[in-house]
Amino acid sequence: MDKLFSRMLSAKKLKVYREKLLGGFARIAMPTLKSETQIQQVESVEKAYAMAKYAYSSASLYKTKYDHAVVKLGNYASPSDFLNIPILTKNELREGGLEGISNSQFSGAAHLLKTSGSSGSPVRIYRDDERMWEMAAYNMEIYYRWCEGKPYSNVLYFIDPTENTIDFAIAENLRTTVMEERLYSTFLPVEQQIQIIFEIEPEFISSYPTTMRNIASWMVTHGKSQPSVKMIHLTSESLDPSTRNLITTVFTNAQLIDSYTSTEVGLVGMPCLTHGGYHVPSASLLVEILDEQNQSTEETGKIVVTDLQNLSTPVVRYDGLADYGSWATEPCTCGLYSPRIKSIEGRIIDSIQTRDGNAQSPYTLTNAMGRVEGIIAYQIIQEEVDRFKVRVVVKDEFKTENSQLGEHVQRLLSGALKSQVHCELIIEEEILPATGARKVPLVISMVTRAAQ
Repeated sequence: MDKLFSRMLSAKKLKVYREKLLGGFARIAMPTLKSETQIQQVESVEKAYAMAKYAYSSASLYKTKYDHAVVKLGNYASPSDFLNIPILTKNELREGGLEGISNSQFSGAAHLLKTSGSSGSPVRIYRDDERMWEMAAYNMEIYYRWCEGKPYSNVLYFIDPTENTIDFAIAENLRTTVMEERLYSTFLPVEQQIQIIFEIEPEFISSYPTTMRNIASWMVTHGKSQPSVKMIHLTSESLDPSTRNLITTVFTNAQLIDSYTSTEVGLVGMPCLTHGGYHVPSASLLVEILDEQNQSTEETGKIVVTDLQNLSTPVVRYDGLADYGSWATEPCTCGLYSPRIKSIEGRIIDSIQTRDGNAQSPYTLTNAMGRVEGIIAYQIIQEEVDRFKVRVVVKDEFKTENSQLGEHVQRLLSGALKSQVHCELIIEEEILPATGARKVPLVISMVTRAAQ
């Protein structure tokens, strides 16, 4: 089997990595008292303002942007000072280039990372080496919470091996605690991934929703299940209800946990096992949820982030994660008191445009598709406002019912959108990602993308 790394770490390098991991543990803060968290939240806004001043003085993109907006960064007095700072878009981060967005004064060790480019050309940033180890420490701390202090020893990881991705950088750090023969590429053929799962019979699997969906689809088609898996950790992509249901159909004893991460700022949300949603690591990140006028909202809005620690590439008031979300308002008793994002409502880039000019979450359609019997995999493409192409992989017994299935899907999508739409149903043998890509987006809106 092709493993993620061809060579084992030397004993010397392993020792260095473990010392860095211990250093990460020493720097992270996981407040367990409500009063500690309230103090941390107040401090987060002031730290974010300080990071904006730092960005202005060290990165030409921010200086040009803030000067154009006539933003004066004086002494911090109140949160309103920070709210006057303009939003940074993904296009600005992309077009600014490494020279424009990176800290010209930073001399420490840093990783060059790039996004997948699924919504355009990739964004490239630097991330401090210390920040990467702090993220590894956060992940291990969270994992111990999931397992109630009794971590699984039989584990398996399917990870993106692409150079300069945050996932590959994290995998490198994982080698301090996980045997290298348990780290595999997510690009392996699905049959080979399933062979590994059945040979190892892991208790814990960590990968991506798309990867696990492909594995689960194959297992459903071939009548397979794997009860040995007790926990599945999913990251880097949104987990929609239909994918969750499909995975739990074949991994019958598995608890599914998804964390919220991004290349640009690392860990955005830690899963809350008591109430659902994601606790923000407020010592390292400030998260805002804003409406279309960039004002704070208690409703669903766009997620805007400020990295409070990464000095090599400052990221301040950035909306380029392209996610919708909403805040949880009820108290949480899980032991973490940091702000909690109640839900991620889907990628803004894949929002569905309706005839009245509004945008609907793609989950509106994925939830509808989850009610269609016989479909193993699918992809919905909005070509025009009221015209959709729906690619599906179906069980053999449904392949002769093309017209009935198409009519059923059209009725469900029309009902979900509360508007009559036309659907072209295409039955495929499999739905593969684009060349060089890991993901197969469940929903693509050509209407929304044309407007970006």
